[in-house]
Amino acid sequence: MTARWKDGSKGMLTVNALFAGFSGALAINLAIRKWDDYSTEMFALLLAVAALYFFALAAEWITDALDEGDVDRYLRSMIVYNVGVVLVLLSIALLLWSQSHRVLAVIAALLSIRPWLTHAAWFMTASGAEKDAYRAKLLTEE
Repeated sequence: MTARWKDGSKGMLTVNALFAGFSGALAINLAIRKWDDYSTEMFALLLAVAALYFFALAAEWITDALDEGDVDRYLRSMIVYNVGVVLVLLSIALLLWSQSHRVLAVIAALLSIRPWLTHAAWFMTASGAEKDAYRAKLLTEE
């Protein structure tokens, strides 16, 4: 039997790789576009590159956690992953906003609030007892 977090981390490596690839492709497409509003372009590009970095960092921390059997490092990688998702969604929102798709831009921005932003906020603000309970659940074997 394997601890739940170890089984889940293998899937999260794949998810991080997919999001990193998407963020990289988005960044390239943003970098080569002709933009009317240079500040929007640069901010959207910055968000996409930052998201790419966060996904790569999260994947690195997951592999380190697996190698060292460190569930706490795995939990830290979840914070970084959630922030990366929020950043890539906000980058998409800026792209849509600049193309006059205001409603779609707002939808993309709002989609980042639940579950990713609230999940990241929970990881950063949960009490010690809540974190310990979540950690204990991850350490159970399936």
